[in-house]
This record gives sequence, structure tokens and C-alpha cells, in this order.
Amino acid sequence: MKHLFLSVVGLASVACASSASTEEPASSPAEPSQPAPAGSSRGGPVGSQLVSEVTNAGDKYALGSNDGQGLGKYAVSRNGKSVWPPEGEGCEVLIECCNELASRADQLALSCLLAIGRDRHCVTARKTVVAIAGEQGVELPDSCK
Repeated sequence: MKHLFLSVVGLASVACASSASTEEPASSPAEPSQPAPAGSSRGGPVGSQLVSEVTNAGDKYALGSNDGQGLGKYAVSRNGKSVWPPEGEGCEVLIECCNELASRADQLALSCLLAIGRDRHCVTARKTVVAIAGEQGVELPDSCK
């Protein structure tokens, strides 16, 4: 997979689609915000924070095309290791939620990938993704509720 190192410019272009982090979160997971009007696309505070944290992280993130180790059109690796599919507590639910969200909006696939890359815990990443979907005005599938 060809990798493009994520930069502030690259991430800014997908800010409206980005979401959460992994490992032990530095702060409590974001709560979903009020959804944007249907059909509008704007970056919200949760998505913007995710992009900022990934961009400024000490970890090296690489973005590429999905070659079987990604979600939707995208693949993301952190420090050379693919972040998808995640494993662990809550990951089956996150995978189902992200698969459905990615089928509704391409940018939410990237949000899912960045969220699991940053948060490293599926339960936390799912909360981030749900909040970003709300910011984007995307109706949540049952698997995300």
C-alpha cells in the first residue's frame, strides 16, 4: 500500500470526517453533539480535535488506499502497523458500526480509522465515531447506538 504521511494539510481536508483515539484516553470520551442539518458537511469540535491530536501526536500515521487492511476507501497505519481491523473488548460492535457508517459516508470510514488509531480502545473509539457522525448529521445505524 502506498502511504502518504498525514500532515496538517492532509488531515484538514478530512477534518469533517475524523474521530477518536485509542489506549487509555487522556480525557473522557466526547459526548455526541447536536447533529448538523442533513446534507451539510462541516467539521465539529470532536472531529477537529481528533485531527489535531493525530496530526500533533508523537506517533507516525500513514494514510493509504484500502488494500484489504482498511475500511471503505482508506487504510491507516500507526507507527507502521495497520489499525484495522481492531481487536479487543468492544471491537466487534465498533467494526459493525464503522462498516455501516462507512457505507453511508466515505469520510466516516477515515474517522473510524483515526479514532481507533488514536484511542486504541474500541469502546472509546466508538464513542468518538458516534459523536463525529452526529456532527456530520449522519443518522446512526442501530449498531452504533
